[in-house]
Amino acid sequence: MGSSWRRLNFFSEEEVGYLDESTACCGLDDGGLARGDAQGVCHLLDPTMRERCAFAAHERGVTHLLQPRGSTLLFSLGLELEGTVERTFMRVWRPEAAAADGTAPCLRHVKLFERSPPEPAVTCWCVADDLTQVFCGLSDGTVLLLRSADLLKERYLRFKALPSFAAPAAAPVTAVHLSHLQRGGAPAELFVLTADAVFSVSGAGLRHEARKVLAEAGGAAPGCSCLSDDEQLVVGTAQVLYTKPDPKPNPHPHPHPHPSPLTLTLTFILTLIMP
Repeated sequence: MGSSWRRLNFFSEEEVGYLDESTACCGLDDGGLARGDAQGVCHLLDPTMRERCAFAAHERGVTHLLQPRGSTLLFSLGLELEGTVERTFMRVWRPEAAAADGTAPCLRHVKLFERSPPEPAVTCWCVADDLTQVFCGLSDGTVLLLRSADLLKERYLRFKALPSFAAPAAAPVTAVHLSHLQRGGAPAELFVLTADAVFSVSGAGLRHEARKVLAEAGGAAPGCSCLSDDEQLVVGTAQVLYTKPDPKPNPHPHPHPHPSPLTLTLTFILTLIMP
């Protein structure tokens, strides 16, 4: 049976020029957007993409932003000077309390690496719905975990390498995703992706941590994977869409050789084609 492709105009388009200056961005729970820049400032935009406030987040630039599902907190990664050396730090903000003087309440401040520089670059990250775990994938193939019973109250917090991803590898980590048994509940499974492989990790950071290879010859490029509403892993390649735990190719292969990031909206998977 033949198939055809046609353009469906789901969206109205409006250019937002200052996004070109952004070094990081993420969607917010209220429909707005948070963006960071190379000067270390975090800008909060309302759903109409108009800036409602901004605050200084990191001294030497913002590299990553993330708002966990169901949370009003904003997580950022950025660079700070220690003497003359740039170090990577995670900070947790309460953005709704940002003041007109360019400040916002910083609830936590954690250094990612205990080792001496140079530090590998953070390529991806994710935060558990219940805020008990933060994972960072690195350019050297390792994965860091921060585990906490109460992220906002626990006195000492420290990132540690996952035992099953502690040894540097040739392939950088392109994505990390946490699957949950139920919305807002405890994480059940961690997916780690590289450009060439997909891994599943159970009991991450615990004594019984176990790593399993799901696909040795089919990973995903950065931004080309996500979790569906029912917590299934969705991976986009140049040919097809795959889902886990039933990784059968979608019957409608993607006609474009370079798929761009997948975005999940309700139960619809939208693939945006890059020119």
